[in-house]
Amino acid sequence: MMGVRFYFIVLIFGMPGLLMAQSSSNYIDSLKHVIENTDDNDKIAMSYYHLSEHYQKINLDTAFSYAIKMDFYAQKSNSQYIKYKNYFTLGNIYSDYGNHVYGIDNFLKALNVLESKESSNSRIFENKKMEYITILNNMGISYFRKGDYDKAKTCLKQSLKLINNTSDQDSILILKPDKVKLLNNIGTVYMAHKEWDMAMEYLFNALELADEHYLALPSIYNNIGICYFEKNINDKTFHYYTLAKECAEKHGDDYFCVSIYNNIARYYLRKNNLLKAEEFLVKSKGLEKKIKRPYSRSLNTQFFAKLNYKKGNFQKAFDLYEQYKLINDSLVNLESSTKVAQIEKEYELEKEKQAFLLSQEKLKEAQKRKVLVNIIISIVLLSAFLILLLFYSLQKTKMKKVTLERSHFQLKNEKLEQDLVFKNKELATNVMYLVRKNELLNNISDRLLFLKTDLKKSNQDPLQRIIYEVQDSIDNDIWKEFELRFKEVHEDFYQKLIEQFPDLTQNEKKLCAFLRLNMSTKDISTITFQSPHSIRIARTRLRKKLNLTYSDQNLVEFLEGI
Repeated sequence: MMGVRFYFIVLIFGMPGLLMAQSSSNYIDSLKHVIENTDDNDKIAMSYYHLSEHYQKINLDTAFSYAIKMDFYAQKSNSQYIKYKNYFTLGNIYSDYGNHVYGIDNFLKALNVLESKESSNSRIFENKKMEYITILNNMGISYFRKGDYDKAKTCLKQSLKLINNTSDQDSILILKPDKVKLLNNIGTVYMAHKEWDMAMEYLFNALELADEHYLALPSIYNNIGICYFEKNINDKTFHYYTLAKECAEKHGDDYFCVSIYNNIARYYLRKNNLLKAEEFLVKSKGLEKKIKRPYSRSLNTQFFAKLNYKKGNFQKAFDLYEQYKLINDSLVNLESSTKVAQIEKEYELEKEKQAFLLSQEKLKEAQKRKVLVNIIISIVLLSAFLILLLFYSLQKTKMKKVTLERSHFQLKNEKLEQDLVFKNKELATNVMYLVRKNELLNNISDRLLFLKTDLKKSNQDPLQRIIYEVQDSIDNDIWKEFELRFKEVHEDFYQKLIEQFPDLTQNEKKLCAFLRLNMSTKDISTITFQSPHSIRIARTRLRKKLNLTYSDQNLVEFLEGI
């Protein structure tokens, strides 16, 4: 169903006062002060929890880093509340990263903690019902994004049932906005199943409860409009799309306005009102340049192609369709890159844990250094003496083992050769890691340059030195390393490519290699130090040389078949 986007709403529970406090730099400093000046394991764990919670909507990588540190202390804690918060936080962060398997796994662990005998006796869990509602909703969203709509529906309906069973009037009033969001979410699941009537039943229930100030209103109106569009009821479609547009514009939600404008343009295309369709496509394109969402740009380009086709501008329609295909190719590459990133995150988790443990040990050593300096000197001297004795003993043992080692020499050489093959292939993966590093360093450098202009002149020079240090850390020769390791992993690729397409230039061969690994335009740009626009032009030329100009075949899939 091209052109339709359903809108899910994540439930967020918390006291407004806390959210306001979290926005204060003093609050962040106070949490860091607790971490640096206490040995209480539980206080440190909760401080990392609040830091991670604060950064989840600001910088997910920073939130992830603090969550890892919280996990380290939570595993050593006897507090069921801390364990619950740890699993709940990790579940949210993994889900935000798109790793829904890990996200759901941590949500289930959080539910197990809530259902444990220890938590039942704990006074800390005074509002366990609210915790259940939150987890079940977030699990439902994760299942939905994972594509498991039945489990998503089950979780969301269980959460809604808990809200409906609430009898306390104050709680009913507090939970009213969350009930609206849940009803919209359940309607969205039914939309994914194309059960439009069932979806509208839940959506209209949500609409009945919502008031004009609810931020969920644009989503509800839009989803109802989509249902009517799919049922081919045009007057109702236009009515609810218009309400969604007015609400989104009132709230200043540019992300939502782009999608609404695309949906309205799609409606006008169906009605053959090309003038109005073009009006909303122009609005969508203008906002898309600001928010830069590939999916919205893909829809906008596709609808512009259809518009020009209906207007008889066939050449322009064809050009726009080519752009649309390129954007879709980049979305496919982005999805592949996201899967790779998820695997890398698993590796980074363990790596960052080890780094954190090491930093903790170094911190303790620094605090005790003055007291233990004499002991360390004694240990060093004793260690040196023992090393000399050990060295002398090893030399004697080594002479005795020479004969035995010669007999195993050939076997070891064979094993070393196998290890060398493995390490060469492993290096190819490391080059991809360096690409991520360069991309991160470039991004940091760009952000610092942007912030520099807002600082006082006295603060600009120190910041510029930091920018130079970041830029000096960028590895400019990674593409050479990549090319070398690629030939070792894919030995026959270049040979087969040259045999089938002997006219390819050296740069085009390299581009083929990058695409063979499902690398995104952004990654290729990082390796080759060219702009993403240049890479997209190069891809178009490459399709032409590979005789794919008039083919619907994906460029990456074509190269994988060579």
